[in-house]
Amino acid sequence: MSDIATNIRLIREIRKLTQQGLADLTGYSQKHISRLENGETPVNEECLNRIAKALHISVEKIVNLDISSML
Repeated sequence: MSDIATNIRLIREIRKLTQQGLADLTGYSQKHISRLENGETPVNEECLNRIAKALHISVEKIVNLDISSML
C-alpha cells in the first residue's frame, strides 16, 4: 500500500468518515475508495484533488502527512 493510500485512509478515519461517506462527497463509488485505500488502484491527480477537497485538507498535506507528529 502506498503512503498516499495510507494517508487517505488515516485522514478519512480522523474525520470520522466511512468509505461510503467519502465516496458520497467525491462522487466515486465506495468500492473505488476501498481500492484506492488498499493500493489496488493508483490515485491520479484528479482523484487526489477531489479527495482533498472532500476531506478539507490540501493535497500537499495528504502526500506529505507526518503520522509521527499525530501520535
